[in-house]
Amino acid sequence: MAAPHYESQLSPHVNTIVEGSATRFTAKLKGDPRPDIVVYHDKQRIEHSRKCQVKHADDGTVTITIPECTRDFDGTYKIVATNAHGERSTDAELLIEFDPTV
Repeated sequence: MAAPHYESQLSPHVNTIVEGSATRFTAKLKGDPRPDIVVYHDKQRIEHSRKCQVKHADDGTVTITIPECTRDFDGTYKIVATNAHGERSTDAELLIEFDPTV
């Protein structure tokens, strides 16, 4: 039995992309029992959707994929992993570059 721990933190830690582009963040975590995860964007819980895909693979890899980034996706992304033995989090920043004339 073990509290959640991250074998790799959410990366890239700072990701700057052009509006309309796709991006992906990944982290890898372990824990026994397997931790439950919750993903946040600027302190708002987010769920898996077409616009923001969240996957937690059997090997502990957590992937956040955003197929088409708009200004609304700019901000901090955080994964909180919890099991009966504790809680751990990791976060990363997404910066969207956009054309100010649009």
